[in-house]
Amino acid sequence: MADLKIRETLNGKDIYDPVRKKFVRLTPEEEVRQRTILVLNDMLNYPINRMAVERKLVYNGQEKRFDLLVTDDFGNPYILIECKAPHIPVNEKVFEQIAVYNHVYKAPYLIVTNGISTQAVLVDIKNGKYHFINDVPSFKTQDN
Repeated sequence: MADLKIRETLNGKDIYDPVRKKFVRLTPEEEVRQRTILVLNDMLNYPINRMAVERKLVYNGQEKRFDLLVTDDFGNPYILIECKAPHIPVNEKVFEQIAVYNHVYKAPYLIVTNGISTQAVLVDIKNGKYHFINDVPSFKTQDN
């Protein structure tokens, strides 16, 4: 797996984000996001061009930002990911946050990670239910 690209600056450390194609401030949450991007790309084969980072969404008139979104072959939301700093527990409150975001996106997969603990669910949007899963599917095109 590729290494994270980190550089020292006068103001601290920056980390390279291949999705945004630029260095951003290194925070504990940002490191978790960048490690998640590496896993998605290097281990599960999701192309970087299928990912979006920290985009604005509006839900019930409030502006929010998702952490990471992976799209399918048609540009539809496929995996919505919430990244937390390692000291933030992956719990029901975090899942509620991503579930709210998913009212907008309707992604079939949701992932919550703090870099130590990761939980993934398969969403049954039609019936409003979700099922915890052990593995997120690897990338494959709709042709496969």
